[in-house]
Amino acid sequence: MKTNLNFLFLLLLTCSSIFAQVKIGDNPTSVGASSLLELESTNKGLVVTRVANTAAITTAVNGMIVYDLSANCLKVYQNGAWSDCMNTSTAAPSVTVVCTGFSGSYCTSALSGTNYVVTLTNNDFSAKQVTPLTADLVLSGMTGVSVASVSPSTVTTINAGGNLVITYTLSGTPSTQGTLTGSFAKQGLTCSSTVGVVASKAVTAASSAPNVCNNTALTAITHTTSGAAIGIGTATGLPAGVTVSWASNTITISGTPTASGTFTYSIPVNGCGSTVNATGTITVTESRTVAAASSTPTLCNNTALTAITHTTTAATGIGTVTGLPAGVTASWASNTITISGTPTASGTFTYSIPLTGGGCGTVNATGTITVSPGPGNYTLAGTAITRSGSTVTRFTANWTALAGATGYTLEYSTTASGPWTAFASNPYTGTSAAVTGLNALFYYFRVTSIGGTCAGSQASQEVGCGANVGGTFKTFMCYNLGVTGTQDALSYQSGANNGALYQWGRQTDGHEVRTSLTQAGPVAAPVASKFITNSTSPNDWISPQNNSLWLDASKTANDPCPTGFRVPTQAQWGGLFRGGTTFGAPGTATQNTWTWTGNGYTVGANLFLPAAGYRNVNDATLYEVGTFGSYWSSTVTGTNAYALSFISGTVNPGNNDYRGYGFSVRCITE
Repeated sequence: MKTNLNFLFLLLLTCSSIFAQVKIGDNPTSVGASSLLELESTNKGLVVTRVANTAAITTAVNGMIVYDLSANCLKVYQNGAWSDCMNTSTAAPSVTVVCTGFSGSYCTSALSGTNYVVTLTNNDFSAKQVTPLTADLVLSGMTGVSVASVSPSTVTTINAGGNLVITYTLSGTPSTQGTLTGSFAKQGLTCSSTVGVVASKAVTAASSAPNVCNNTALTAITHTTSGAAIGIGTATGLPAGVTVSWASNTITISGTPTASGTFTYSIPVNGCGSTVNATGTITVTESRTVAAASSTPTLCNNTALTAITHTTTAATGIGTVTGLPAGVTASWASNTITISGTPTASGTFTYSIPLTGGGCGTVNATGTITVSPGPGNYTLAGTAITRSGSTVTRFTANWTALAGATGYTLEYSTTASGPWTAFASNPYTGTSAAVTGLNALFYYFRVTSIGGTCAGSQASQEVGCGANVGGTFKTFMCYNLGVTGTQDALSYQSGANNGALYQWGRQTDGHEVRTSLTQAGPVAAPVASKFITNSTSPNDWISPQNNSLWLDASKTANDPCPTGFRVPTQAQWGGLFRGGTTFGAPGTATQNTWTWTGNGYTVGANLFLPAAGYRNVNDATLYEVGTFGSYWSSTVTGTNAYALSFISGTVNPGNNDYRGYGFSVRCITE
């Protein structure tokens, strides 16, 4: 038998050498044209070389096949290494595909960093080769998007059991919102996946651009985000104390700013799309502040106040002061409020001084001044004065008692500054004194306390021509401006008390003389000794009009009244009659008794206003002397000014007249 096998082997070698083709098994004469060695059998198999393990073969070559007894499987030597066990699964060997799909963000803006990923898995016993192409991936659902490149892009081997990840880079700008589909197809392998395309991120303008005080809570500013917005980045430009947050597509800016200035902020919006920032401006103004009063004094009235001060910040001035005692004022300069003066009223005064300008916020300087009473001011009724003609011959003085005072001295003078003459009946122990032996047009009287808390306190009062103005006796000059002589001031005196006729806002320069020459106007500046006529609206003598020639708040340089007196305000003329601008019959007066004398009104017992007539603005003609009276006030109304006007039977303290008229001026004490 051994001899036969040797012969067979020799025969095979010989045949192989001769024919270069060998077939073993069934149909030995039927050999494929391309076969070198062919085996055919319906009931037998090929047994390859069996080795303990692949390490037993020291010099392997590519294509060698063995059965590894240690692993109980076939292995092949390929690419310079032994493979793992060849697949023994009963399933058919195959290559599978999985579309991992789209990566990156997709919106209606230019794509960036967007890919489509496909994974091929070789489940076969042998390596596979594939050449990825951009055409393998088809995009559908919208236009504007394409496959820019693929990686790898060359012939690539997938080892048995290995994977190949193919990455398609996408570019372009999606044409619309919706669903983008990616479909892969190659060598019979297919898969697909989708991704949603949303609108690009966007943000609205700020809900407000506030101007707030520092250290004051900010009313929240909001911006609404939309589209692909997913949050915000780091904000810049916000004032200290203010923060920003994002939720439910709303950016909210809130907090309490602690720094002042103009802040322009920028807040980047995160998400798909081109760069978008929420921007706006917050203006933070420094808050006004004021320190407490430097003192809370208690002093006697008619005694100079040691100045009270308040230090301010972020203010440029003060508004209308309330609550200060009469005789005391407040001023502001160099960030300091100064309260000074000499109080002439007693009581406890709680003042409030608003800061203005500069910063913001409602801030008031407040404090208290306590003024102990001196003898107080006189209270004079009209019947308390006795006259002989216009000369005061007797009056009764009344004053307020001073706590602890043992008596009072009474003095008089014909001028406000003295010299003062003491009455022989001093001292007085009560609070009233009848003063006799007088013979001047008017007097100044003062009372000085003896002993008490505020010993030496003084109160003074002028007594002469005057009447109640809003419930308080006020001294008027006894005559109209322009009257000369010492005739009785309480009667018409055949027109001797009529005086001059002034155009509103003018000084004494000769124009007021009833017979002065005229000049056509209006003019830019007054012309001395000339009454300016003007028949064109607004019938003023000057152009442009000037509302500050005479003022209610203070006496001006143009005011023609002498020192200590001024042109009355409309409120004072109203207070002489019944208050305000209400007109009516003389019997409707509430402040004084108005009595028509045939040529004017006696007001109370100590004031006479003659019907001095007026001079017409159109042509300077003199009208209604002895029947009509009109007295200027310092108060303007529109392009006109107010005057006290009257005839028999009617008094109007709020007559609205052209400023070019020539009216009387009766001065009142300042």
